[in-house]
Amino acid sequence: EALRGFSYQEIQSQKCSTMNQLETYMTSNLIGSVMEKYLENSLTENICSHSISFFQPTCQQLMSSVAPRLVSLTAVLAKENMFSQALNC
Repeated sequence: EALRGFSYQEIQSQKCSTMNQLETYMTSNLIGSVMEKYLENSLTENICSHSISFFQPTCQQLMSSVAPRLVSLTAVLAKENMFSQALNC
């Protein structure tokens, strides 16, 4: 409802500005931070909590190597402005 007062160009401009700020923040603050560990733990918990309890230890072990790679890839994509490009900014 609140967005209806804005033109398409205004929304695009704000969207791109916000995404650029987020990419800058992720590039500077993600790797080696508390947020990095939080994202890794959240990914593991969200994915493994849906598996059968018998497979949860295996899932957690697998995610312990996959989650850090996903978080690192997120930082790399942010550094290369890939999220902005995906939004056509």
